[in-house]
Amino acid sequence: MMDGGSGMGITWIFGWIILAIIIGLVIRGICTPRKRNSSQPEKDEAVEILKKRYARGEISEKELEHMKHELES
Repeated sequence: MMDGGSGMGITWIFGWIILAIIIGLVIRGICTPRKRNSSQPEKDEAVEILKKRYARGEISEKELEHMKHELES
């Protein structure tokens, strides 16, 4: 006759392992640094494109300054 006691011990251990994983994920989520300004690289890239267009003569200096101002606001 089986008393079923050995299966309960393994279930208990797996429960604690799952709980430890969940706690670890929560702590990792809280402690992970977040990006403060993710749009800055996009603005820098856009300004570089504008400068290249100005250098090729596609836009005037006035248009360049206007577009840079629009990107900053």
